[in-house]
Formats: sequence, structure tokens, C-alpha cells
Amino acid sequence: MVKESGWLNKNDYFKENENIYIHLSDNLDMNQVTHRHNFIEVSYVVEGTAVHTIEGISYPVKKGNVVIVDYNTPHTWSFDPERDGPFLTYDLLFTLDFFNTSGMNNSEFYSLASPYLFSSLFKEFDSHYVLHHLIKANGKEFHKLFAQIYQEYTAREKGSQTIIRAYLVELIIKLFRELERQQPTFTVNHQKLVEQAISYMQENYKAHINLDDIVSGIFLSKDYFRQIFRKITGTSITSYIQDLRIREACRLLETTNSNSAEIARKSGFNDIKFFYQTFKKATGQTPAEYRKKHHD
Repeated sequence: MVKESGWLNKNDYFKENENIYIHLSDNLDMNQVTHRHNFIEVSYVVEGTAVHTIEGISYPVKKGNVVIVDYNTPHTWSFDPERDGPFLTYDLLFTLDFFNTSGMNNSEFYSLASPYLFSSLFKEFDSHYVLHHLIKANGKEFHKLFAQIYQEYTAREKGSQTIIRAYLVELIIKLFRELERQQPTFTVNHQKLVEQAISYMQENYKAHINLDDIVSGIFLSKDYFRQIFRKITGTSITSYIQDLRIREACRLLETTNSNSAEIARKSGFNDIKFFYQTFKKATGQTPAEYRKKHHD
């Protein structure tokens, strides 16, 4: 019987000040347990067969398959060890923060990784199905990469994190190549991502909001998403939020008798001086002048 375990937290797996973890798992503790997590999981099937159910759709998996599971995506492994024997996987867990290292130029990697890795980016494209089948011809190559990452992680020798990072970049890029070979015409739905972010901002602009909040459900690097947002909307994320707040302040000035400090607070401005400066820059008027003009 499938059970729901809820969230698996990265803090329960990652060592302090690290953003990656790998283990060789028999999966017995997670058999038929639906769960989700706040990290990315990439699993390589070393031995056995199972059914992987993700977002309510089930797929058979076997030795040599790779499965990628995005942030906050419910999924379940189901297998019968008595009937089918052991089910063994390398489970590689990481966040994009693993690539945020001083002196490393991430722009090229993010421009490659962000559009391809996560299912939330795909439009009419079943990435999970493809990923279950793309490794058939290259299982040995991917097995070697997982084994190398596992060896470096468990050895904990000097420089191991740097070597693991290099292996992980190689692994992800080779997975992308397989995706492109099998689905050369698939498209990345940047518009959908921006609409999702705008919806979040429209619902939350009155409260404290920052870029981490906006991208958390999308799981993109902040720099990469800034580029996407500006390209599609023609403005920055900060300017868009400020515009929402100014429009709300205008509405309140027109329809209520609240004073400027109260309007600033209700519009999402915590600093009254900054509110005056931003309002004047946006409208060419002070809040008092705007109210007088629209009440006359």
C-alpha cells in the first residue's frame, strides 16, 4: 500500500556547508512511500526493476535507467524484493547552490542546465518518460560517472568537492545531449515561468518579497531567471514589484482617507522615505499632490 511521507529535507542528508549528497541505496525504506523534497534527485538504477510513479503516472524502470526528479515533485518507487530480487540505485541529491563557488564562471552552465533539467520548464514534453528510456544505449557510461561521484564523496579527500562538481557537470551535460538526440524539437516554455513568477508577485507584493521567494518554486538560478524575466517583460523583477506597489498606493490614495504612512505599509513599502522617493519618481507627484488631483 502506497504511503505519503511528506517532505524530505536537504538538511537531513547534506553535511554542513555542502549542497550535494550521494548514496548507494536498496530503497527498502522508501518502497511504496510517496515523497517530495527540496533538492534535485538524480537516480541511476544499478540493479533490479521497479515502477516509478511521478505526478500520478507510472513508468517501469530497470538497470541502466536514469530518473531525474525535480524539486517539490511527488514520486514513489514500488518494487517486490521477494519476487524480483534487490533493487539498487545510486541516489544523487543536490541543489543549484552546489555550483555557486567563488571563481567559477556559472553563466554558461546555468544557460545550459536551467532550460533542460527541470520538468517545470517543458511545454507539452514528458521529460520523465524520456529520461526513463534515454540511458539504454549508454548505461555503462552513466554508471561510471555515478560511481566516480560516489567514490569521491565517500573518500572525502582534499579537493573532492571540486572533482565531484566536474563530474556532475559532465553528467548533466551528457544527459542534456541525450534529451536533444531524442527530442530535437522540444521547446522551453519561458513564458510560462515568467507568468508563474508574475502571479506570485501579484499575490505577495504587499509583504516582504525577494528573489529567492520568486524562484523557489521554479528552481532556477537567480541570475538566469533575471535574464529571462527582463527579456520577456522588458523590465527588471525589482521594477515590476515596485510598479505593483505604486499602483496599489495610487488606488488607496484615490479611494481611501488613509495617511501616507499607512498607504505605504499597505502597499508593501517598509520605508516611508523610500516610498515618497519611489512614488514621486514613478508619478511625477508626491502622494499628497496625487490625492489632491484625483479628489478634485
